[in-house]
Amino acid sequence: MPFQDLWNSGTNGSPNAAITMNTTLPDSPSQIMVYKIEKIGESEAVAIAKKFGLENCPIPFIPSSPSAKRSVYSYSDNNTTLEVNQIGRSRLSDLHYSDSTVITLLSEEQYIDLATQYLQSKDIFPDHFVRAKGGISSRIGYTDTKSNQPPVYYPTLYTVQFVSLINEIEGYNPSAMVTFGVKEKIVKTTIFEPMIEEYKPVVLKTSEEALNLLKAYLADSSFNPPEADECSANWRGFQKLSITKVSLRYYCDDYSDYLQPVWVFQGDVQVSPKDLNTESFVGTVDAIDHQQP
Repeated sequence: MPFQDLWNSGTNGSPNAAITMNTTLPDSPSQIMVYKIEKIGESEAVAIAKKFGLENCPIPFIPSSPSAKRSVYSYSDNNTTLEVNQIGRSRLSDLHYSDSTVITLLSEEQYIDLATQYLQSKDIFPDHFVRAKGGISSRIGYTDTKSNQPPVYYPTLYTVQFVSLINEIEGYNPSAMVTFGVKEKIVKTTIFEPMIEEYKPVVLKTSEEALNLLKAYLADSSFNPPEADECSANWRGFQKLSITKVSLRYYCDDYSDYLQPVWVFQGDVQVSPKDLNTESFVGTVDAIDHQQP
């Protein structure tokens, strides 16, 4: 189960929350392949570091205990740091960039072109790419204390996400993300290209079965309901939820051994009756029907 060992949203659910569907539930294949992730070793990590010019800057692994095992290969040249997880997720970050400076936005198309050129120049453009999308990923708010008006928010970071297919299905996480700061400076890059092999086909829950399980999870008033083994959500304890998109995707976290299917429910929540503003909602449900052999 993909969420069994994850820390879920630490709030109680609400039995009286109103949940509405503003989209149709998709059909799904009766079976789908689960993939085993081949963990990468030092040689593969060095090859990735070489693409960023950091192969000669490894950070030694210092185990915290005699039984500690390495899960991340790290590199740093005092300006940037690279972390290569054994499942094949790499994160490159500018160590000195502050995300508190307001940026002048380009168009989405311009940002996508810049991100594409950068990934291609590093030979890390994702395989099986299908589309890219961009959006503001960080803002800073300024308040005029004299006017007594709510704060005005300005963009400080802009991120382009690249989506790829695995077995004709999207991954839950983008296959690549490139984040821009002031004057289109690239301040963070994330690449997720796991090495996988077929494990076994599994029978799926229908999208309706997954929705009912998610509703039970969101309505359960206990802090850690039993449905948490099969569900995860970034919000619980809200007043209203409008689900606007449902999709089947492949999921894993940084410590997974398998790439497995999940149903993803996206929408908007109204947290309280007094606050009409909405927050983005993402709920995920294990798509495997564990009642089937």
